[in-house]
Amino acid sequence: MDFYVFNQALLFLGGITLFILGLWYLSNNATNIVGNRINGLLKKCSNNAFLGVGVGALVTAVAQSSAAIDIVVVEMVEKGLLSLYGAAAVIMGANVGTTVTAQIISLSGATFFNITAIGSLVGFIGLIIKFIKKGDRKPLGDMMIGFGLLFIGLDVMSERIGCFKGFSWFRNIFLIDNYFILFLNGIAITAIMQSSSAMTGIMAVLANGGMMPFKNATFLILGANVGSCFAVIISSLRKSDVARRAAYFNLIFNLFGSLLFFIPLSMWGDGISGYISEGRNVGRAIANFHTIFNIVVTIISLPLLKGFTGFLNFAIKDEKGKKRKCIKEMT
Repeated sequence: MDFYVFNQALLFLGGITLFILGLWYLSNNATNIVGNRINGLLKKCSNNAFLGVGVGALVTAVAQSSAAIDIVVVEMVEKGLLSLYGAAAVIMGANVGTTVTAQIISLSGATFFNITAIGSLVGFIGLIIKFIKKGDRKPLGDMMIGFGLLFIGLDVMSERIGCFKGFSWFRNIFLIDNYFILFLNGIAITAIMQSSSAMTGIMAVLANGGMMPFKNATFLILGANVGSCFAVIISSLRKSDVARRAAYFNLIFNLFGSLLFFIPLSMWGDGISGYISEGRNVGRAIANFHTIFNIVVTIISLPLLKGFTGFLNFAIKDEKGKKRKCIKEMT
Protein backbone atom coordinates (compact mmCIF):
# COMPACT_ATOMS: atom_id res chain seq x y z
CA MET A 1 0.00 0.00 0.00
CA ASP A 2 1.55 3.37 -1.02
CA PHE A 3 1.47 6.49 1.12
CA TYR A 4 -1.35 8.12 -0.87
CA VAL A 5 -3.67 5.13 -0.46
CA PHE A 6 -2.81 4.95 3.22
CA ASN A 7 -3.80 8.59 3.68
CA GLN A 8 -7.04 8.05 1.77
CA ALA A 9 -7.82 5.04 3.96
CA LEU A 10 -7.36 7.13 7.11
CA LEU A 11 -9.62 9.85 5.71
CA PHE A 12 -12.22 7.22 4.83
CA LEU A 13 -12.17 5.98 8.43
CA GLY A 14 -12.69 9.57 9.53
CA GLY A 15 -15.67 9.81 7.19
CA ILE A 16 -17.20 6.66 8.70
CA THR A 17 -16.63 8.11 12.18
CA LEU A 18 -18.42 11.36 11.32
CA PHE A 19 -21.21 9.45 9.59
CA ILE A 20 -21.89 7.03 12.47
CA LEU A 21 -21.52 9.79 15.07
CA GLY A 22 -23.93 11.99 13.11
CA LEU A 23 -26.49 9.21 12.85
CA TRP A 24 -26.14 8.53 16.59
CA TYR A 25 -26.57 12.21 17.49
CA LEU A 26 -29.53 12.52 15.14
CA SER A 27 -31.42 9.46 16.38
CA ASN A 28 -30.68 9.83 20.11
CA ASN A 29 -31.67 13.47 20.31
CA ALA A 30 -34.72 13.03 18.08
CA THR A 31 -35.86 10.29 20.47
CA ASN A 32 -35.28 12.61 23.44
CA ILE A 33 -37.33 15.36 21.81
CA VAL A 34 -40.25 13.06 21.08
CA GLY A 35 -39.88 11.67 24.62
CA ASN A 36 -43.00 10.57 26.47
CA ARG A 37 -45.21 11.27 23.46
CA ILE A 38 -43.99 7.95 22.03
CA ASN A 39 -45.27 5.96 25.01
CA GLY A 40 -48.68 7.61 24.79
CA LEU A 41 -49.04 6.71 21.13
CA LEU A 42 -47.77 3.16 21.55
CA LYS A 43 -50.22 2.37 24.37
CA LYS A 44 -53.08 2.73 21.88
CA CYS A 45 -51.76 -0.03 19.62
CA SER A 46 -52.37 -3.19 21.68
CA ASN A 47 -55.41 -4.41 19.75
CA ASN A 48 -55.12 -2.68 16.39
CA ALA A 49 -52.43 -3.97 14.05
CA PHE A 50 -53.01 -1.31 11.38
CA LEU A 51 -52.70 1.46 13.95
CA GLY A 52 -49.58 -0.22 15.35
CA VAL A 53 -47.90 -0.33 11.94
CA GLY A 54 -48.78 3.32 11.28
CA VAL A 55 -47.60 4.54 14.68
CA GLY A 56 -44.42 2.45 14.47
CA ALA A 57 -43.57 3.89 11.05
CA LEU A 58 -44.34 7.46 12.15
CA VAL A 59 -42.39 7.51 15.41
CA THR A 60 -39.40 5.73 13.83
CA ALA A 61 -39.32 8.17 10.92
CA VAL A 62 -39.15 10.98 13.50
CA ALA A 63 -36.75 9.25 15.91
CA GLN A 64 -34.54 7.97 13.04
CA SER A 65 -33.80 4.69 14.81
CA SER A 66 -35.82 1.49 14.66
CA ALA A 67 -33.59 -0.09 17.33
CA ALA A 68 -34.43 2.70 19.79
CA ILE A 69 -38.17 2.32 19.15
CA ASP A 70 -37.99 -1.47 19.33
CA ILE A 71 -36.23 -1.28 22.71
CA VAL A 72 -38.98 1.07 23.97
CA VAL A 73 -41.58 -1.40 22.70
CA VAL A 74 -39.89 -4.31 24.50
CA GLU A 75 -39.83 -2.26 27.72
CA MET A 76 -43.54 -1.53 27.39
CA VAL A 77 -44.32 -5.20 26.85
CA GLU A 78 -42.23 -6.01 29.93
CA LYS A 79 -44.32 -3.59 32.00
CA GLY A 80 -47.63 -4.89 30.64
CA LEU A 81 -48.42 -1.62 28.83
CA LEU A 82 -48.49 -3.19 25.37
CA SER A 83 -49.59 -6.63 24.16
CA LEU A 84 -47.30 -8.88 22.14
CA TYR A 85 -49.71 -8.54 19.20
CA GLY A 86 -49.55 -4.75 19.35
CA ALA A 87 -45.78 -4.78 19.85
CA ALA A 88 -45.32 -6.95 16.77
CA ALA A 89 -47.34 -4.53 14.67
CA VAL A 90 -45.35 -1.54 15.94
CA ILE A 91 -42.08 -3.35 15.19
CA MET A 92 -43.22 -4.00 11.60
CA GLY A 93 -44.03 -0.31 11.23
CA ALA A 94 -40.65 0.62 12.72
CA ASN A 95 -38.95 -1.39 9.98
CA VAL A 96 -40.76 0.74 7.41
CA GLY A 97 -40.10 4.02 9.23
CA THR A 98 -36.37 3.44 9.52
CA THR A 99 -36.02 3.46 5.72
CA VAL A 100 -36.67 7.21 5.74
CA THR A 101 -33.10 7.69 6.96
CA ALA A 102 -31.70 5.78 3.99
CA GLN A 103 -33.89 7.81 1.63
CA ILE A 104 -32.44 11.05 3.02
CA ILE A 105 -28.90 9.68 2.90
CA SER A 106 -29.30 8.59 -0.74
CA LEU A 107 -29.94 12.21 -1.73
CA SER A 108 -26.19 12.74 -1.34
CA GLY A 109 -25.87 11.33 -4.85
CA ALA A 110 -28.42 13.71 -6.35
CA THR A 111 -27.18 16.23 -8.93
CA PHE A 112 -29.89 18.90 -8.68
CA PHE A 113 -28.76 20.20 -5.30
CA ASN A 114 -25.92 19.69 -2.86
CA ILE A 115 -27.37 17.95 0.18
CA THR A 116 -23.98 18.07 1.92
CA ALA A 117 -23.98 21.86 1.76
CA ILE A 118 -27.52 21.96 3.16
CA GLY A 119 -26.56 19.48 5.89
CA SER A 120 -23.55 21.62 6.79
CA LEU A 121 -25.78 24.68 7.14
CA VAL A 122 -28.24 22.75 9.33
CA GLY A 123 -25.35 21.53 11.49
CA PHE A 124 -23.98 25.06 11.90
CA ILE A 125 -27.40 26.39 12.93
CA GLY A 126 -27.63 23.50 15.39
CA LEU A 127 -24.25 24.49 16.85
CA ILE A 128 -25.53 28.04 17.41
CA ILE A 129 -28.70 26.73 19.07
CA LYS A 130 -26.64 24.45 21.32
CA PHE A 131 -24.55 27.35 22.63
CA ILE A 132 -27.19 30.04 22.99
CA LYS A 133 -30.11 27.95 24.22
CA LYS A 134 -30.43 25.98 27.42
CA GLY A 135 -32.59 23.15 28.75
CA ASP A 136 -34.99 21.50 26.32
CA ARG A 137 -33.61 23.33 23.27
CA LYS A 138 -30.21 21.65 23.47
CA PRO A 139 -31.40 18.28 22.06
CA LEU A 140 -32.70 20.14 19.00
CA GLY A 141 -29.29 21.69 18.46
CA ASP A 142 -27.56 18.32 18.90
CA MET A 143 -29.99 16.69 16.47
CA MET A 144 -29.20 19.35 13.83
CA ILE A 145 -25.46 18.92 14.44
CA GLY A 146 -25.92 15.18 13.89
CA PHE A 147 -27.70 15.86 10.60
CA GLY A 148 -24.76 17.95 9.45
CA LEU A 149 -22.13 15.43 10.54
CA LEU A 150 -24.03 12.67 8.76
CA PHE A 151 -23.66 14.29 5.35
CA ILE A 152 -20.16 15.63 5.90
CA GLY A 153 -19.12 12.06 6.76
CA LEU A 154 -20.82 10.75 3.61
CA ASP A 155 -19.02 13.37 1.52
CA VAL A 156 -15.63 12.42 3.00
CA MET A 157 -16.33 8.71 2.34
CA SER A 158 -17.51 9.36 -1.23
CA GLU A 159 -14.25 11.08 -2.14
CA ARG A 160 -12.08 8.21 -0.91
CA ILE A 161 -14.05 5.04 -1.58
CA GLY A 162 -12.54 4.42 -5.03
CA CYS A 163 -9.15 3.58 -3.52
CA PHE A 164 -10.43 0.28 -2.13
CA LYS A 165 -11.83 -1.40 -5.22
CA GLY A 166 -8.65 -3.34 -5.92
CA PHE A 167 -8.29 -4.78 -2.43
CA SER A 168 -9.28 -8.42 -1.90
CA TRP A 169 -10.98 -7.74 1.45
CA PHE A 170 -13.23 -5.17 -0.19
CA ARG A 171 -14.18 -7.54 -3.00
CA ASN A 172 -14.82 -10.37 -0.54
CA ILE A 173 -17.26 -8.20 1.45
CA PHE A 174 -19.12 -6.25 -1.24
CA LEU A 175 -18.35 -7.74 -4.67
CA ILE A 176 -18.20 -11.47 -4.06
CA ASP A 177 -20.31 -13.49 -6.50
CA ASN A 178 -22.13 -15.48 -3.83
CA TYR A 179 -25.54 -14.24 -2.69
CA PHE A 180 -25.58 -16.20 0.55
CA ILE A 181 -22.15 -14.83 1.58
CA LEU A 182 -23.36 -11.31 0.76
CA PHE A 183 -26.39 -11.93 2.97
CA LEU A 184 -24.15 -13.09 5.84
CA ASN A 185 -21.82 -10.12 5.34
CA GLY A 186 -24.82 -7.80 5.61
CA ILE A 187 -25.84 -9.45 8.90
CA ALA A 188 -22.33 -9.26 10.39
CA ILE A 189 -21.55 -5.64 9.42
CA THR A 190 -24.95 -4.35 10.56
CA ALA A 191 -24.78 -6.26 13.85
CA ILE A 192 -21.52 -4.41 14.54
CA MET A 193 -22.81 -1.01 13.35
CA GLN A 194 -26.26 -1.58 14.95
CA SER A 195 -28.00 0.34 12.16
CA SER A 196 -29.47 -0.93 8.89
CA SER A 197 -29.84 2.71 7.81
CA ALA A 198 -26.09 3.26 8.20
CA MET A 199 -25.38 0.13 6.19
CA THR A 200 -27.80 1.17 3.44
CA GLY A 201 -26.28 4.67 3.38
CA ILE A 202 -22.77 3.28 2.92
CA MET A 203 -24.01 1.05 0.09
CA ALA A 204 -25.63 4.06 -1.59
CA VAL A 205 -22.27 5.86 -1.45
CA LEU A 206 -20.52 2.82 -2.92
CA ALA A 207 -23.11 2.51 -5.69
CA ASN A 208 -22.97 6.19 -6.62
CA GLY A 209 -19.19 5.84 -6.89
CA GLY A 210 -19.53 2.90 -9.29
CA MET A 211 -18.27 0.46 -6.68
CA MET A 212 -21.42 -1.49 -5.85
CA PRO A 213 -23.76 -3.26 -8.31
CA PHE A 214 -27.44 -3.04 -7.41
CA LYS A 215 -27.97 -6.80 -7.19
CA ASN A 216 -25.17 -7.25 -4.64
CA ALA A 217 -26.62 -4.40 -2.59
CA THR A 218 -30.03 -6.07 -2.37
CA PHE A 219 -28.61 -9.17 -0.65
CA LEU A 220 -26.56 -7.02 1.70
CA ILE A 221 -29.78 -5.15 2.57
CA LEU A 222 -31.55 -8.43 3.33
CA GLY A 223 -28.73 -9.25 5.72
CA ALA A 224 -28.73 -5.70 7.15
CA ASN A 225 -32.38 -6.02 8.16
CA VAL A 226 -31.58 -9.23 10.05
CA GLY A 227 -28.37 -7.83 11.57
CA SER A 228 -30.20 -4.81 12.98
CA CYS A 229 -32.23 -7.12 15.27
CA PHE A 230 -29.40 -8.22 17.53
CA ALA A 231 -29.11 -5.04 19.61
CA VAL A 232 -32.80 -5.39 20.55
CA ILE A 233 -32.40 -9.10 21.36
CA ILE A 234 -29.38 -8.41 23.58
CA SER A 235 -31.34 -5.71 25.44
CA SER A 236 -34.11 -8.26 26.19
CA LEU A 237 -31.99 -11.13 27.53
CA ARG A 238 -32.64 -10.40 31.21
CA LYS A 239 -36.31 -9.59 30.74
CA SER A 240 -39.44 -11.72 31.06
CA ASP A 241 -40.47 -14.28 28.50
CA VAL A 242 -43.16 -12.04 26.98
CA ALA A 243 -40.63 -9.21 26.50
CA ARG A 244 -38.20 -11.60 24.86
CA ARG A 245 -40.96 -12.75 22.52
CA ALA A 246 -41.38 -9.17 21.33
CA ALA A 247 -37.62 -8.85 20.73
CA TYR A 248 -37.43 -12.13 18.83
CA PHE A 249 -40.44 -11.21 16.70
CA ASN A 250 -38.25 -8.60 15.00
CA LEU A 251 -35.75 -11.31 14.04
CA ILE A 252 -38.42 -13.73 12.80
CA PHE A 253 -40.13 -10.99 10.79
CA ASN A 254 -36.90 -9.99 9.02
CA LEU A 255 -35.81 -13.58 8.41
CA PHE A 256 -39.22 -14.29 6.89
CA GLY A 257 -38.87 -11.27 4.61
CA SER A 258 -35.35 -12.24 3.57
CA LEU A 259 -36.44 -15.77 2.64
CA LEU A 260 -39.39 -14.32 0.73
CA PHE A 261 -37.13 -12.11 -1.40
CA PHE A 262 -34.03 -14.28 -1.70
CA ILE A 263 -34.99 -16.48 -4.66
CA PRO A 264 -36.75 -13.74 -6.72
CA LEU A 265 -33.72 -11.46 -6.29
CA SER A 266 -31.37 -14.28 -7.31
CA MET A 267 -33.30 -14.66 -10.57
CA TRP A 268 -34.43 -11.15 -11.44
CA GLY A 269 -32.40 -8.79 -9.25
CA ASP A 270 -30.72 -6.94 -12.12
CA GLY A 271 -34.03 -6.28 -13.86
CA ILE A 272 -35.63 -4.79 -10.75
CA SER A 273 -33.16 -1.90 -10.66
CA GLY A 274 -34.64 -0.29 -13.78
CA TYR A 275 -38.11 -0.14 -12.22
CA ILE A 276 -37.14 1.52 -8.94
CA SER A 277 -34.16 3.68 -9.86
CA GLU A 278 -34.48 7.35 -10.67
CA GLY A 279 -32.53 7.95 -13.86
CA ARG A 280 -29.15 6.29 -13.47
CA ASN A 281 -28.81 6.89 -9.75
CA VAL A 282 -28.09 3.43 -8.33
CA GLY A 283 -27.87 4.86 -4.80
CA ARG A 284 -31.49 5.99 -5.04
CA ALA A 285 -32.45 2.53 -6.35
CA ILE A 286 -30.83 0.93 -3.29
CA ALA A 287 -32.70 3.23 -0.90
CA ASN A 288 -35.96 2.61 -2.79
CA PHE A 289 -35.44 -1.15 -2.58
CA HIS A 290 -34.88 -0.89 1.18
CA THR A 291 -38.23 0.90 1.52
CA ILE A 292 -40.13 -1.37 -0.87
CA PHE A 293 -38.78 -4.51 0.81
CA ASN A 294 -40.04 -3.47 4.24
CA ILE A 295 -43.43 -2.27 2.96
CA VAL A 296 -44.06 -5.47 0.98
CA VAL A 297 -43.00 -7.76 3.83
CA THR A 298 -45.20 -5.81 6.25
CA ILE A 299 -48.25 -6.09 3.95
CA ILE A 300 -47.71 -9.84 3.52
CA SER A 301 -47.07 -10.39 7.24
CA LEU A 302 -50.09 -8.54 8.60
CA PRO A 303 -52.56 -11.40 7.94
CA LEU A 304 -49.99 -13.81 9.48
CA LEU A 305 -49.43 -11.78 12.63
CA LYS A 306 -51.46 -14.03 14.93
CA GLY A 307 -49.55 -17.03 13.60
CA PHE A 308 -46.20 -15.37 14.31
CA THR A 309 -47.17 -14.40 17.86
CA GLY A 310 -48.67 -17.85 18.48
CA PHE A 311 -45.40 -19.48 17.43
CA LEU A 312 -43.44 -17.19 19.76
CA ASN A 313 -45.78 -18.01 22.66
CA PHE A 314 -45.04 -21.69 22.04
CA ALA A 315 -41.29 -21.39 21.38
CA ILE A 316 -40.18 -18.99 24.12
CA LYS A 317 -40.94 -20.32 27.59
CA ASP A 318 -40.27 -19.03 31.07
CA GLU A 319 -37.30 -20.02 33.19
CA LYS A 320 -39.09 -23.07 34.59
CA GLY A 321 -39.81 -24.39 31.12
CA LYS A 322 -43.51 -23.71 31.33
CA LYS A 323 -45.36 -21.39 29.04
CA ARG A 324 -46.86 -18.41 30.74
CA LYS A 325 -50.20 -17.23 29.62
CA CYS A 326 -49.74 -14.50 27.05
CA ILE A 327 -51.27 -11.06 27.34
CA LYS A 328 -54.74 -11.36 25.90
CA GLU A 329 -54.68 -10.80 22.17
CA MET A 330 -57.38 -9.44 19.91
CA THR A 331 -60.79 -10.75 20.68
